[in-house]
Amino acid sequence: MGIFDFFRPKAADAIPLSKKANGQVIHFLGGGDTGWMKRNGRAYAREGYSINVVVFRCVDIISKSMGMIPVELVDVKTGKEVDNHPIKDLLLQPNPYQGWSSFIAAATSFRLITGAGPIEALRQGRGLDGSPDGTGEPVALLPWRPYNIEPLLGKTGDGCWETLRGYKFEEGNCRRIWEVNPLTGQSNLLHWHTFDPVRPYTGMSPLEAAAWSVDQHNSSSEWNQSLLKNSAQPSGALVLPAGSVLSDDQYADLKDQIREEHSGANNAGEPLLLGGGMEWHPMALSPKDMDWLAGRKIAAGEIAGAYGVPLQVIPIPGEQTFANYQEARLALLEDTVIPLMDDFLDELNHWLLPMYGLDQTKVQLQMNLNDVPALASRRKERWEMVNSSNLLTIDEAREAIGYDPLNVTGSDQLWVPSGKLPLDLSAGLPTGATEGANAPEQAPTAEEGAATATAEGANVQATALNGGQVTALQGLLTSVANGTLTEEAAVIAITLSFPLFDEDDVRAMVASAATTTPPPEEQTEEEIAEGLQEQGFTAEKARKWAASLVSKSC
Repeated sequence: MGIFDFFRPKAADAIPLSKKANGQVIHFLGGGDTGWMKRNGRAYAREGYSINVVVFRCVDIISKSMGMIPVELVDVKTGKEVDNHPIKDLLLQPNPYQGWSSFIAAATSFRLITGAGPIEALRQGRGLDGSPDGTGEPVALLPWRPYNIEPLLGKTGDGCWETLRGYKFEEGNCRRIWEVNPLTGQSNLLHWHTFDPVRPYTGMSPLEAAAWSVDQHNSSSEWNQSLLKNSAQPSGALVLPAGSVLSDDQYADLKDQIREEHSGANNAGEPLLLGGGMEWHPMALSPKDMDWLAGRKIAAGEIAGAYGVPLQVIPIPGEQTFANYQEARLALLEDTVIPLMDDFLDELNHWLLPMYGLDQTKVQLQMNLNDVPALASRRKERWEMVNSSNLLTIDEAREAIGYDPLNVTGSDQLWVPSGKLPLDLSAGLPTGATEGANAPEQAPTAEEGAATATAEGANVQATALNGGQVTALQGLLTSVANGTLTEEAAVIAITLSFPLFDEDDVRAMVASAATTTPPPEEQTEEEIAEGLQEQGFTAEKARKWAASLVSKSC
């Protein structure tokens, strides 16, 4: 007896149909006892998957989504796909009757319905006639129905632990046993199952946790169907006056009349003609009183919750809009399908790879999520995040989005914006120099390009600099030429801002700038300010700096 069976109505407790009860009650219309789903795999398949639309949709969308995810054999060290291996041909067509998508959908569906999705490996050395299991490479993978597969258990020497010795299938004249190696766990049968705290080698169906909700949802559908058959009227009773009793023939005739003339959709709305003082008494609540629709929706939500499926992707009225469907689809993939696929591949790596002599620490079956169309928005977010990051080299950024590294000069070095300087260094620079380094990136003018080209070594890696970087470099060299920045400070600033520059080239540029003839002393304050603005200084800073230079020269 189940833990809640005590509360369920038993056949002996049901109120029987009767032609009289104290000489008054004649007949009940509609109603009937509620059927409760049995707790076994066949009942889950029949009463859960086969007749409950919510269960069917949950199982169908998860299993089909599993088949959409490409699987690759990957070298763990290099992260690259292994080519030309027989296991890839096996996964492409696991058996003569199924491709990969239908195979994984079948195994997943069995697991979602019953809690287990057994898969047998037909290996070289074993025939379909039931000859002993082979030990060669697999030639086919077959999903089995889990209903009659049971674990064969033993005990450890001290009797404290159960050990798995094998699995047994028995149905009619068919009997199969798959042995399990107690040391390695290897067997020709993969019993892919969920966690079950009571039967750890069997698996627990999600429908076992959602059984009450499935029962309620099915019963509400049956109740609605029965209501339509009974002229959309609830159950009730015909009551005779006290002391009146119908004969057996009268009772039978009245039942036949009610069944033929007042039941079914074709008789909806037909009035019930009563005579002999009979009265009609409703015996059930109306759909409004039972909050029927709300109850169905709650039951559907509990079923979907047991499977990890958002309500927006199953047929629940009022839950679907285009925007929330897209988000729900992503949530289904990320929270349910991908973890389930990861669990399956983990089992497959442990079970299938050793049959080919492969070490799962060196090669593994892995998902290729880059080819899943539904995850395109997530890939776009990742691309934008990697592209805007200043903490990755070019090769690291390419690897982060699934591309091979370039392995060229500079691709393994960290690139940062040229305007970024250490705080302690920027404090020693003139205001104009730091502002020039942070100036907006824009193409240099012809005069700026010519001035930059005249400095010795200024063309070093010039093709790697953009307009803003050239402007910042020119500002630093101009500060050296004006004597407002020491040569050593300029060398440090340029080396940090332009890591691709060779230090000797930097020192050559700085030395050349230091020997440049400074502006003539007779320049006016306005002329100096105009020259500083051409170098990227703001008008206010240029005037202040020009005034400072003029005051020093005085």
